[in-house]
Amino acid sequence: MAKYYFKQKLNFPLFMYLATLAAHGQADNMTADAPESNLEKFSYIGDRNRTLLAGAVDVLDESVGRVIEALHKRRMLANSVVVFTSDNGGMPWGTYSNTGSNWPLRGTKGTLWEGGIRVPAVVWSPLLKPGSRVVVPGMMHVVDWLPTLYSAAGEKLESA
Repeated sequence: MAKYYFKQKLNFPLFMYLATLAAHGQADNMTADAPESNLEKFSYIGDRNRTLLAGAVDVLDESVGRVIEALHKRRMLANSVVVFTSDNGGMPWGTYSNTGSNWPLRGTKGTLWEGGIRVPAVVWSPLLKPGSRVVVPGMMHVVDWLPTLYSAAGEKLESA
């Protein structure tokens, strides 16, 4: 679907939500999968399931890169906000349980411990003011992004 939008002449703002199963098994008893060319990059890992997960994350990285490249080619990147995040920690059940390790955090997918809910997240945009970029080492929630997104849209928080 993303490819479709980038082939169209867009004269309106675009909101794109791209959810991928690249690093996600399609069911509890299935592992992530990746082309052999991606798996070869991680042959040193040794454990086949972890190699599959690393290859799948590499596929995810490539797909995000293609979206960013398409935004750049369409001259849309300068007016874009990119949010990248995950939904949960590694899975504790199924055939390939805990292939994605949450260590040293306690808990896994389906729990409220940090291993289940602490995930990486990035909000990037050239629209964000210089000096406003921060790394949050502590807890935050998706609602904490609102001031950042509001600012990128050109609004002042005082007017909200």
